[in-house]
Amino acid sequence: MLEMENFSIAGHTISPKSAHQFKLEVAQGVLSPVYIPVHVFHGAQKGPVLLLSAAIHGDEINGIEVIRRFLKELNPTHLTGTIIAAPTVNQVAFLNKERFFTDGHDLNRCFLKDFQKKTSTLLAYKVAQVFTQSLLTKATH
Repeated sequence: MLEMENFSIAGHTISPKSAHQFKLEVAQGVLSPVYIPVHVFHGAQKGPVLLLSAAIHGDEINGIEVIRRFLKELNPTHLTGTIIAAPTVNQVAFLNKERFFTDGHDLNRCFLKDFQKKTSTLLAYKVAQVFTQSLLTKATH
């Protein structure tokens, strides 16, 4: 059995056999910060890093509940590897009960390399960039 080391993600360090929640800040919105809620379960043994995400579109809410139920059953002391969960990636659209950002941008289209080169000042592109750099790059699966 390989000894587990601490897991670092977005400025947070999670010890083996533990769970941690945080808000990954993307930008300062007009009224409040825009963030992605993140849950990390770091297991007892080395293994893969699984990223679960939902609500890329704010009106696709089934995945949020699936992730919530899955996390409720997790026990990091019995886990091999690490699970990163972002149940509402598109907080802005979710809170507005809309599919897209308020400016009409589809977050799903903002992950493409060509679109990221165009501009990173639009909120949808910032969310895609922060999600990719802070969470997706940590995942093996």
